Amino acid sequence: MRLRPLSVAVAFVLLLLLAWTAYWSTAASRLKGWVEAWAAAERARGSTVDFADLTVAGFPLELRLEARAVLVRRADGLSLSTTRLSAAAEPWDPLDVSFALEGEPAVALPADGARPALAFAASAGAGRAEMTSEGAIAALAMTFANPAVGVMGTDALLTANALDIALDWPDAPPATHTDPGLFAGLSVRDLALPGRPLMGPAVQRANLRLTVKGAPPADLTRPAVAAWSDDGGTVELVVDAMDWGDMRLSGDATLALDGALQPVGAGTATVIGFEALFDRLAATGRLDRAQAMMGKTVLGLLAKPTPDGALALTAPITLQDRRLTLGPVPIAEVPPIRWE
Repeated sequence: MRLRPLSVAVAFVLLLLLAWTAYWSTAASRLKGWVEAWAAAERARGSTVDFADLTVAGFPLELRLEARAVLVRRADGLSLSTTRLSAAAEPWDPLDVSFALEGEPAVALPADGARPALAFAASAGAGRAEMTSEGAIAALAMTFANPAVGVMGTDALLTANALDIALDWPDAPPATHTDPGLFAGLSVRDLALPGRPLMGPAVQRANLRLTVKGAPPADLTRPAVAAWSDDGGTVELVVDAMDWGDMRLSGDATLALDGALQPVGAGTATVIGFEALFDRLAATGRLDRAQAMMGKTVLGLLAKPTPDGALALTAPITLQDRRLTLGPVPIAEVPPIRWE
């Protein structure tokens, strides 16, 4: 008796479904086992790892790991907490992982006498990670809503409506202090600034790119950061766009750390709306109106018109002694990094 073609097709599909179900179940079991083994290894190193309701779901087209009440605190004090964590990948591409952090995710790094106490919190977060076959992160992109970052116990707090972070590591570690060790991109919207900055209390948007030269410090302790700095480590900064008050800025700079491990740097900035800077200087009493008018006139002669009819001024920008200066004009004070 010969099998009908339809029967053969149905049997073949059933065999595929059974095989896929077995594959997915095995992958899910391995994923859950890997997380539990990682948690056990971290606990053996002195870390605290707590979570509840660890599950793997998403059958048939997704592997989705979920957990609640997640807390990871390393022996050095660095901690991550979130109310709910989910991470998902396609079974045929398990190294491309998307994740979500819900319920006010937070990161804290307490002071220990050799590093500052830092804190970061947001209302929610999400992102994507590209993993290597060895389990390391090759690239990471994250988006946070309502982020806040600052030094615990001080008024140096920065808040924003949204923050996007992209991190990418080179294929090979840097051999010298001039080789890149980390690429980073930052995009922030409605960044509230502490104190009384000259151009207003908020940066409407900022898009930045950074390249860390030399092997990045393994942690944020003073000895590790000092070793990176003493070895010639620097940060190349590119500002693609920044809207601050009535000014629009772009430019690039090289940043380093001085002997007290405070940031210093120099570069070039292009500013559209520099006239507003002199208006603010006059309004705050730092210049009288005649001086402000003279400054706008002189710099206007050096500026170049843009296609939309505005004037763009290119000037040196420096960071020294915690003071950010555009040309000869101080425009902001930078809070100190407190290492002890």
